[in-house]
Amino acid sequence: MAWRIVQHAIAMVFGNFGNALRASIVPFLIMAAVQFALAKFMGVPLYHDPLNPPPPATDGMAVFSNLLAIPLYLFVGAWIAVTWHRFILLEIYPTNVPAISGLPILEYVGRGFLIGLQLMLVLVPTFILILVLAAKFGIRPEELTPASPVGMAFTVLVALIYTYPSFRIGVSLPSVAIGQYMTSTQAWKATKPHWQSILGAALILVILQTALSVASSLVFSGIPFAGYVAGFAVQWFVIITGVSILTTLYGHVIENRSLTD
Repeated sequence: MAWRIVQHAIAMVFGNFGNALRASIVPFLIMAAVQFALAKFMGVPLYHDPLNPPPPATDGMAVFSNLLAIPLYLFVGAWIAVTWHRFILLEIYPTNVPAISGLPILEYVGRGFLIGLQLMLVLVPTFILILVLAAKFGIRPEELTPASPVGMAFTVLVALIYTYPSFRIGVSLPSVAIGQYMTSTQAWKATKPHWQSILGAALILVILQTALSVASSLVFSGIPFAGYVAGFAVQWFVIITGVSILTTLYGHVIENRSLTD
C-alpha cells in the first residue's frame, strides 16, 4: 500500500500538471528570487554539489542566509499547500497567481510551525544518539556527509526519522486548509492503523529525493547555473509530492476516499 500512496500522489501531480504549476510556480519563483538576492548579497554560492559541500568559510553565511529566509519558506510552502489541498479536496481550481486573501495560510504556517516543534522533540535526541553511536564506532563527523556511503545512509536515516512522524501528524494540515481542524493527537490516532504504509511511503519519498539529488549532482557537476536550476526542479517536485502525499493520506484515512479516485 505504501507504493500505492506515493503512486497516487505523483499521479495526482502529473495528472493535473497545469493546475500543479498554477498552484506553485509563482510562489516558487518568488522564493527563488529572494534566495538569489540573499545569496548574492551575502556572498554565498548559489549552488554547490550535494556530494561536495562548500568550504567551511562559507558555511556560516549560508546558514545565516537560510535562517533569514525561513519565514519566506514557511509562507511559500503554506501558500502552495493550502492551494493544492483545496484544489484536490474541494475542487477549488487555482488561478495563475494563487489567491492569498481569505485563505488560512497564516493558520497553516502556525500549525506547521507547531508540528515542527513537536518533531524536534523526537529528531534532536535521535540525532544526538546517532552521533554518540557514530563516535563509539569511530565514525568522524566529516564522514557523515552525503559524499560517503556511511554519510548517505545517515542522511536517509535522519530524513526518514523526520518524514515518517511528519506524515502522521501532518495529516492535520489539510484539515486546516479546508476548515476541518484536527489536532496532532487526533491525526496520530487516525493514522495509527496505517503506520506501516505511511512508514513505507516516507521511505520511498526519502530515497526518491536522495536519488534525484545525487543524479542532479552527477549530471550537472561543474555547471553551476544548470545545477541550480536542476536543484530547484528537484525541490519543487519533492515539495509538491510531499504535499500530495499528505492530501492523499487525508482523503484516504480521514475522508475514506479510495486510492483509485
